[in-house]
Amino acid sequence: MMRGTFKELSQAEVVQLLIMNRKTGRLVMAENGNQVVIFFREGRIVDAEGEGTEGEEAFYEPFFWDVGSFEFVPDDVERPERIDINWQSLLFGASNRMTELDKLRERVGYSFSVPRLKTVFDPSLYDGSELERGILSAINGKRSVREIARRTGLKVPQLLEHLASLIEKQLIEIERTPITNRMVEILDRYIGAAGKELIQREKRRFGHDIELASRDEMGELCGNAEIFALEYTSQAEARSLNREMRDFVKSLFIN
Repeated sequence: MMRGTFKELSQAEVVQLLIMNRKTGRLVMAENGNQVVIFFREGRIVDAEGEGTEGEEAFYEPFFWDVGSFEFVPDDVERPERIDINWQSLLFGASNRMTELDKLRERVGYSFSVPRLKTVFDPSLYDGSELERGILSAINGKRSVREIARRTGLKVPQLLEHLASLIEKQLIEIERTPITNRMVEILDRYIGAAGKELIQREKRRFGHDIELASRDEMGELCGNAEIFALEYTSQAEARSLNREMRDFVKSLFIN
C-alpha cells in the first residue's frame, strides 16, 4: 500500500510511479470531501470514477486540486475499460485543462470572487438554458463563486466557464477578491511596510496584477517572500510566513 499527500508527490508523479511499476489496483485521491478513484491494471489506466463523473472526466478532476491526499490499494480490478487512451495523452490533456482553467481565472476570478448582476432583472425570464437561469438565480451580489457552485451542483471549473459566458453577454460582472490587500496584511505582520515593496516587485516581475496570477506564479511569490523576509526577520519566522501565504494561496484555488 502507498499513501501520501500532494505536498510530497504531485498527482502526475503518483500516476507515473504506478504506471512505471506496472501496478494493479485502486488509486484513491481525496480533497476537501471530494474523492476520485483511478483504476490500474498492470500499469494501464483503465477507468476512473468520481462524484457524478466517470472515465476521462473523472481522471482529470484531481489535477485541479492544490491540496489533497492519495492512497493506492493493490487489488484485482474488475472494471469496464472506459479509458482507452495512453497515459501520456491523459497527462497532456490534464495539463491543457489546467492551463485553460488559469485563463478562465484571469477573466472571472477565484473561488471566492463575488459575481453580481449588471442590471436588475428576473432570471426566470432569461432566454437561455435552464442551467444558466439557475446560475443567475443564485447570484445575489453576496455569494462567492464557491458558494454558487455548491448551490448549483457544479464544479468550480464548470461554473467559471458559464460565468465567463455570462460576462461576455454583459449580464454579470465580477467583484474580484482583493488578493493583493490580503497578501500585504500577511506580510505586514512579519516584515512591516517592506511587504508592500515585495508585492510591487513581484507585480513588475509578473507584468500584471497579483489578482491575475496563475497558481505557479503564486507559488513563486510565496517562495520569494520567504527569501525576502530573511533580511528582516529570523529563519523560523520567514518559514512561518511562507506557510501562511501558501495556505492562503491554496484557498484561492480549491475547487
